[in-house]
Amino acid sequence: MIRDGRFPRLLVIAPLLALTVFVLSIFNPFYVTSRPALSAYAPHPNTNAQQSSDSDLQPNLSTPSAIRYSTSTTLPTTLLSSATTFPDIESTAVPSVWSFDPSRDARNYGLGEEQCHIAFEPLFAELDRAKQHRKSLGNITQDDIDMSWVKEGAIRAMIYDRQIHILESKLTDSDHHRIRALAILNAINRAITATQEAIPNIEFSFSISDDADPGQEHRTIWALSHRTDEEEKWVMSDFGYWSWPLDMLGEYSQVRSNIREKEPGWESKIPKLVWRGAAGTNKLRKTMLKVVKGKAWADVREVLWKSATVLKKESEGAALSMAQHCGYQFVLQTEGRSYSGRGKYLQNCHSVFIAHEREWVEPQHTLLVASGPDQNFVEVKRDFSDLETKIEALIQNPDSAKRIADNSVKVFRDRYLTPAAQACYWRRLIRNWASVSFEPKKWETIAGTDGKQIRKTRGVPYESFM
Repeated sequence: MIRDGRFPRLLVIAPLLALTVFVLSIFNPFYVTSRPALSAYAPHPNTNAQQSSDSDLQPNLSTPSAIRYSTSTTLPTTLLSSATTFPDIESTAVPSVWSFDPSRDARNYGLGEEQCHIAFEPLFAELDRAKQHRKSLGNITQDDIDMSWVKEGAIRAMIYDRQIHILESKLTDSDHHRIRALAILNAINRAITATQEAIPNIEFSFSISDDADPGQEHRTIWALSHRTDEEEKWVMSDFGYWSWPLDMLGEYSQVRSNIREKEPGWESKIPKLVWRGAAGTNKLRKTMLKVVKGKAWADVREVLWKSATVLKKESEGAALSMAQHCGYQFVLQTEGRSYSGRGKYLQNCHSVFIAHEREWVEPQHTLLVASGPDQNFVEVKRDFSDLETKIEALIQNPDSAKRIADNSVKVFRDRYLTPAAQACYWRRLIRNWASVSFEPKKWETIAGTDGKQIRKTRGVPYESFM
């Protein structure tokens, strides 16, 4: 017999106990199904190559539809929603159904390592090549990153506890050096601070020169590009992905937004080949100018520069912004003093990207397809002897030309050349380098003004160097 009103109290307590057990079973990792293994790279589904997203206008540092967790498990799919967040828990899980969506993720600088793998793995082929080459030689040493052989245009740095320290600088006072170096440092800092995942401590040297090793001494250094036989070089994400502060260019996402705003539809584009540039950088460009001279299908003009950032007055009328380049159906890329940073901008156009056989390596080159149903560019010989034949074939087959342009947008503009892809590239570079390198020392001991030994952090913090 139940006395003293305990029966009514049990009616209240029992459901509460049941509810508590149910809630605990959901959040206890022993009651949750294990996260499925990460699938191999999957291409972006149903990308519309003729449309660009507005994601560059709205930066997104969160992980959409992701559940934050502290174990190796995820919540049941019935609980997954964009409104479900747990801000007090450290890492970010990737739902098994996640895929890269440029309209949502193009400027998500904080994608997790698994998301970077799902979305951009083929972009990292050059970094994995460099890693494997280094493994065959043995781990990177202090001597490998010594910069005594560099005359100018390089920085030695350290990343420790997610902070950049400048250990040595060989920059001149020129705008050319300052612009490139600060862009690279800013891009690295953004990549390592945007993610919640661990960043390894590393020490490295990088060059801001078009040719990082002009004497071809095969030195180990981070470079903007390298010759095809320079296996020891590690290619960085280009400084222009942060900003190239010229009147005709600017901050990378701004360039993409301008193209999206001003680019005409395919049928309204000028059915000609466009090129603007300095001809004096190499013989190859001069050869190209001779080949296209007087051709009705070409709108090609040389521009002259007063300095690294200012055009000569007589060339101001000839120069085109990158968005204006995208008003043509065919855009031509040529190497410069070494590589040419123009290529990534041209590949943001919904146009046919045309490039000659290359001697200099950039990260996205492994993604170029020259033939077949997935063709995303047109390759011509280095002497441009077949340029006219290939241009005329494209003009006579507009459907084929448009298909190539569509593929280019899908592969480059809407995936591998997005700002999100570049942030992932930086983090992959750092992790690959760390896997074959040494652990840097944070502290050094120096003599103080009173002669006593002082322990201090090595180098100058990035924030002070800026």
